[in-house]
Amino acid sequence: MGDLGMRIRDDLLTLLAQATTGIFPSPIGACMNRWILLVLAGLLDLAQPALTSAQSRPTATRVPVTIALADQPLRRGAVFEIRREAEGVPYDVILLRRDADAEQLSIALRALMKIRQVRGDVPTSSAVMQTRRHGTRQDARNAFPWAQRVLDDLRTAAPKQLRGVGTLRAVEIWLPRMGQ
Repeated sequence: MGDLGMRIRDDLLTLLAQATTGIFPSPIGACMNRWILLVLAGLLDLAQPALTSAQSRPTATRVPVTIALADQPLRRGAVFEIRREAEGVPYDVILLRRDADAEQLSIALRALMKIRQVRGDVPTSSAVMQTRRHGTRQDARNAFPWAQRVLDDLRTAAPKQLRGVGTLRAVEIWLPRMGQ
């Protein structure tokens, strides 16, 4: 039984134990009061599966990431940069070079998902990660089928102000929850 259900049931049982007056303030009324509370407690037991399922639903099954095209070359010739901000939204920003392709975007997204598995979906501290390599050949062959569409949308997107980065063309996509 969920926390809410347990609290309601405990309150009903407390009322049941103390029910000597109430709706019907006579000795027969006390029996009626107990009977009404017992019926309510029974109805609560019947409604419990709905209460439990509503309480156990996850808050979100997807977590956003902002993907942006860098106006200038990335630091030290990086292929992409992953920026995680502990304070404020967006929490995760992937900066890509202007000449990025679907394979590079896919590698960057996989890197972010691995980071989220270890560090959690929402960062607890700010960090910047860069990569100069294109990843393994296996990563390159397994570009996400929708990655090119995201890049096409990104190249035509309106510029957005991104904290700590500047005003860049950016889109937001949603990835599955990976960590805590």
